[in-house]
Amino acid sequence: MTNYQNAVLSAYEKMLIECDKAPAAVAKIPVFGKKIIRVRELVTEIKSLIPQQEEITTGITTEKNALLEDVAELVLDIVGAVHAYAEERKDINLQEKVSYNRTQVHHEDQAGLIHIADIVMAQVQKIPAADLEECGIAADEVQECTDKLAKLKTSVNDKNIVSIDQSNITKRIGSLFGELADIRHNSLDKLIRQFERKDPDFYFKFKAASVIHYSPAKKAAPTPTA
Repeated sequence: MTNYQNAVLSAYEKMLIECDKAPAAVAKIPVFGKKIIRVRELVTEIKSLIPQQEEITTGITTEKNALLEDVAELVLDIVGAVHAYAEERKDINLQEKVSYNRTQVHHEDQAGLIHIADIVMAQVQKIPAADLEECGIAADEVQECTDKLAKLKTSVNDKNIVSIDQSNITKRIGSLFGELADIRHNSLDKLIRQFERKDPDFYFKFKAASVIHYSPAKKAAPTPTA
């Protein structure tokens, strides 16, 4: 939700509070009361969509972070084993190909980690399983790294999935706000003026609640040029 939408939603919530405090006043104009019921339904649905919008991103991000951590740790263990294997055979070229440390690996983003893991796993395929196991890495650990690396690669597209899901919710929220605006403009604003005569206390409280308190961010002043 945008800051403006939050401000608008807050105004509608305050309007509903004032209506709840004065049911007798609202009842004086049945159509007004009917529209307020619909406003309440719309506000409730919008509020139910907000956490869904946030959860879509949060859930996938949490899972992806755990996967990144698992792949990074497995790669580091395998790097250590391959380096030890290369040391035993005085294979300086192989040592240089897998010369990654913890700081390097953990500071990489997803694409960088995948690149490093691909390089390391390519070298692993050249080493006999028995020799690698002597250095502490069993075949099932290599397979685990391969599987998690493949999963990490497919998760690159998760961002697109998130964008689609968020777009659908955003469109629905926009539609609900559109209906709220329509109700306010075509019904509430047209009927509320009667309360200035029929129930002034409710009229002024409702009008005050309906004000949208929103201050758009100010743009930075342009830098003076010579």
